[in-house]
Amino acid sequence: MEGYLHALNMFRSAWEKHDLGQVMRLAKIGIPLLPRWVEWLKSQTGGDFHVGRVDFLQDGCVLFGCAGDHEALATARSVVEHTPDLSAWITCVERGEMALRLAEGIFHLVGQHPGVVESEIPRILLGAEPEAVGEVCYWMHELGRIERKKQGDTYALFPVGGAGASPSVPPAPPECAPVP
Repeated sequence: MEGYLHALNMFRSAWEKHDLGQVMRLAKIGIPLLPRWVEWLKSQTGGDFHVGRVDFLQDGCVLFGCAGDHEALATARSVVEHTPDLSAWITCVERGEMALRLAEGIFHLVGQHPGVVESEIPRILLGAEPEAVGEVCYWMHELGRIERKKQGDTYALFPVGGAGASPSVPPAPPECAPVP
């Protein structure tokens, strides 16, 4: 358990420092260790597993989604699905997967339409909840995937460095694109 607890302490320290790259690296280390941690915790508590928080899943999954890290989310899903005591945390994985789909849509939209206004994204990407759009745009900006520039009571979104979309990204229509 030393490895798990060490990774968790480093994870929490990185979170406090807002070192999101390190947070994600440590979550990738910690998530595969969760089944052993669950078993260890149960051995210490007479078979009970009652915790209020699983930091690696609760904080890591949304960041994985906003960073576009499919592999990390797949690992998180596999660990949760194969560890019955973690089943309550499947919602963290699902939230990360939703963030991934939304982040991909936003990333493509911003690449094709630099300066798109964040408050318009729920109208453009049908099915996107305004609060989820705000959270995903915030984390994408913090992760360095997009730039956000305050524009009145919303934000204009731009590709990092002002570059346009990559040539491999097909143009998305500015109206009524479904959330990928």
